This record gives sequence, structure tokens and C-alpha cells, in this order.
Amino acid sequence: WHDVDASTSASIALVNDINSSLQSPSGFIYDPWVLDESPSSSSLNSTAIRGTDNLNNMEQITLDNPSSGVYNLIVDGFAIPSGPQEYWVSYEFINSDVTLTYPIGGEGFAPGETQLIRWDASKGSSSFSLEYTIDGINWITISNSINSIHRYYSWSVPNISTDKAKVRVSRGSSIDESDNFFTIVRVPQNIIVDWTCPDSIYLYWNAVSGATSYEVSMLGNVYMDSMTTTNLTSAFILNPNPSITDSWFSVCAKINNGKGRRAYAINAQPTHNG
Repeated sequence: WHDVDASTSASIALVNDINSSLQSPSGFIYDPWVLDESPSSSSLNSTAIRGTDNLNNMEQITLDNPSSGVYNLIVDGFAIPSGPQEYWVSYEFINSDVTLTYPIGGEGFAPGETQLIRWDASKGSSSFSLEYTIDGINWITISNSINSIHRYYSWSVPNISTDKAKVRVSRGSSIDESDNFFTIVRVPQNIIVDWTCPDSIYLYWNAVSGATSYEVSMLGNVYMDSMTTTNLTSAFILNPNPSITDSWFSVCAKINNGKGRRAYAINAQPTHNG
């Protein structure tokens, strides 16, 4: 609720005190969660306990594994010296589903690096299982015993090249996987800008195993803009701004339509000037 302004000299900022509780079908009363406001490090570091909240204008009541039946929300205007006081009640049902949040698809990973797989899930005691696929069909176990308190896992990316990689996480019957495929392919190395001229630019790099093509990018006004795609390890591109002969360039390897991670951009330091 939106409380009225308290006096600047008041010891407690709350003016209108509304208390809430939830009554279960069996008659059990659930109070909201309350923190210990005592000015000491031990109390401020302690976890919340259920109790009566006379300090805040927002209260939260939670209930784990609720049984079916009618629940009664009890709202008590404990002290309303400046009324009437309007209030709002909101609620949320949290199920046991798990949701993969990274990678969700479209990312570019490099073989052998470590990536943090992340997911969301409600509280539970069952462990999580992680798997990955490199062909979109067959799944390989990463781990089937991840602690129930964890929501991330350090994954060593396999030493392969593919544009059909996905990850999936599961707990019991709940399962979720990457929405789309992501790509695993090495990052191009040794990018060399051989020349930059007012009308053209030429650069080359080392080949990447498994790559079917390469995308060349150049720094635009704000972003790295895609300039061309080639199946060679070099590119000749027209300078989009003839007044600029000093810019930043990068290359990423592609497998079909899947893009790998772009290499660190290099500043054009040409060995020849046209």
C-alpha cells in the first residue's frame, strides 16, 4: 500500500499499519516473512522468519507444496490513524519447471573454452541433469548430479565444429533446452590488413578448421558492420567511406548459417597504401 508521509521526527516511518496472514484449509495460519531490524551485524545478517510486520508497507507470504482447498487471506487494519487506506493484493503460482537461460541459441562458442550454462528453477531438493547435442538429435550427458542449490554449471566446450549445438537441463520430469541452435567453431587468428585505400581494403587471416565461410566486419559509426562473406581466407572490399583509411576490422568463422564468435578487432595498420 502507499503509506502517507510520516513526521520527520517519527521513530518509525510507517504510519498506517496493515497486517496480513494466510489461513490454510486446515485452519493453520501462515504469517509473512519478517527480518530482524535490530542494529547489530548478527541480526542484520540473519534470515527472515515468519511473524507480524509492523515496519513495512509491503508484506510477503509464501507457501510450499500447498494442498487443495480454500485459503483465506486475512487483512487487518492494525493501526490506521490516517485513513481510509487503499491496498493491493498480488499473487503468483510458482511451479517446479526449469528454464534454460544460457545458451538459448545463436551464440558462438570456441572449442575447448569454458562457458557457464545457466538456468532458473524453483527451490527443490532434487539434483539437476545437463546434456548437450552437436547434431540436434543425439544427446550427450554433461552431468546428472548437479546440486539442487546451483543454477549454473562450468562447461568445457567439446573440441568439435558444428552449427547444430544445443544444451538442455532437466530435474525430474521438467526439462528445457536451447530455443535454437548455437555454433561451435574456432575464432579466426592472425588477421592482417594488407592495405587500406580510399576505394578498397584487403585483409587476410588463417583458415579455421570446419568453417564453410567467413564474415568480415568493419567498424561503422557505432557498431561493427558486416561487409562481406567469403569462403576464402582473404577479402577484398570496397571502402564504404573513402575519407577513412584507418578503421577497425574483425572476422568470424561460419558453419553454414551459424556464426562463430568474432575475433578481437584490429586497427588497420596497412603494410601498403593505395
